[in-house]
Amino acid sequence: MRFITKIWHPNVSSQTGAICLDTLGNAWSPVLTLKSALISLQSLLSSPEPKDPQDAEVASMLLTRPEEFQHVAREWAQKYAGAPVPAPGSGKTGGGGSGGDDEASLQNKKKLEDKERKRAEDRRRREAYHGYNPAMIDRFTSMGFQVEQVVSAFEYIGIDKADGEEYELEEEYIGDVTARLFGEM
Repeated sequence: MRFITKIWHPNVSSQTGAICLDTLGNAWSPVLTLKSALISLQSLLSSPEPKDPQDAEVASMLLTRPEEFQHVAREWAQKYAGAPVPAPGSGKTGGGGSGGDDEASLQNKKKLEDKERKRAEDRRRREAYHGYNPAMIDRFTSMGFQVEQVVSAFEYIGIDKADGEEYELEEEYIGDVTARLFGEM
């Protein structure tokens, strides 16, 4: 198993796309399903293991220069995988006019409206997680599921909210949530 699309990750070769994952190589057995292979792959992608690298250069960068690693990973995602490129954050239109004070007050009003809209979006986003830690839910949304679907699966399975604190889900729960998301239960 390998990636065709280039990816900047310590456990994936930046040259060949080969994946360093025992369950896909030496530790593979006939009892492993495609689902378990995909769950293992998703787990590896979301939690890199730089101490067991497929690409030493990438692993070294992640360990010694994490900001640069994130920058390069984002660039590669945009260049090779079509990830969205953020719009420049200047917010300046470049237009001129004679009403300097009016323009300034309009810009201030727009900034306040933008800030309020962002607060409302953040509030809606937090509410969508129903008290679960967003990082736990986002592990599944990164596989293409909607937040509402994942929250519903967590609630159906009875995953503890732990007051919004992040914790490691047991393998069995991960399997149950995934099965629920794929409509198998």
